Amino acid sequence: MSLGLSKSLAGYKLDFSSDEKVETLVIKAIGQLDDLDKQLNNYARSVREWYTLHFPELARIVHDQILYAKAVKLMGDRTNAAKLDFSEILSDEDEAKLKEAAVTSTGSTEVMSELDFTHIDELCDHVLSLSEYKLQLHDFLKSRMNTIAPNLTALVGEMVGARLISRGGSLLKLSKLPGSKIQILGAEKALRRALRTNHNTPKYGVMYNAPLVAQATPKCKAKIARSLAAKAALAVRCDALGDGQDNTVGVQCRLKMEERLRDLEGRGLGDMSDDGEETETEEPPKKKKKTEPEETEHEKQKKIIILIFLIFLIYLAYLNWP
Repeated sequence: MSLGLSKSLAGYKLDFSSDEKVETLVIKAIGQLDDLDKQLNNYARSVREWYTLHFPELARIVHDQILYAKAVKLMGDRTNAAKLDFSEILSDEDEAKLKEAAVTSTGSTEVMSELDFTHIDELCDHVLSLSEYKLQLHDFLKSRMNTIAPNLTALVGEMVGARLISRGGSLLKLSKLPGSKIQILGAEKALRRALRTNHNTPKYGVMYNAPLVAQATPKCKAKIARSLAAKAALAVRCDALGDGQDNTVGVQCRLKMEERLRDLEGRGLGDMSDDGEETETEEPPKKKKKTEPEETEHEKQKKIIILIFLIFLIYLAYLNWP
């Protein structure tokens, strides 16, 4: 009886750990966010392709897919554009362009029927509802990440932090990984392909979308990603194994990484004087190539005489050949 009770109690503590449940919610939320992006892009592309038959100029005026869906839902038939107010959706300049293009549009008016406009309107409702749900899910993810991993969130952002936790399996498993492994999380296929084909290994995976890596120049991205991965390993260990619930370590690491980024990007610009003006740096003297001494005229004539003599000997040997 005591053995069964101890097993039940241990199973209860393992199965209902609050931290693990919150991490599971974060992993599910980031996966759901990726699925929402795919569905939203598919629906928005369908709206744009369908409505382009009727009003093709609208796609060149409104580029954002959410604003495009709102404009299509409000307008319906393009002949209604002149008497509608788009100030809540578009700027004054874009509104004027839209109304002018609606009058001189080359789109077909006979192809589209009332049933087509009804289906387009329903597609726009799907796009707007999915975009609203995406914003709610992003806010939920941000609040959860600030609760379970404040230092990692302060360093790389909530989206990249959630993807790292999802790739690592959990916050505790992620804290056991070295910085070199965290750096290439998300690029496992590229790593295996590089090892199989004996090519260069990838320099970053999920870490490529971190704000500090995104704002770095192409030459500095690999160095910043490597340093950021090392700081992320430190931050995630503080979140998983530390007692405090603040983001002090993450903020300090972010300040150090910003300073390192400025240092790396400023090295190629020359030394800066006290006034802030750029001063030219002296280039090291180039090594002179060793030049071979030129042949004199006497040496050239000597070589020619030797060559003629060798040809004459070969000719004599050919004549005396049995």
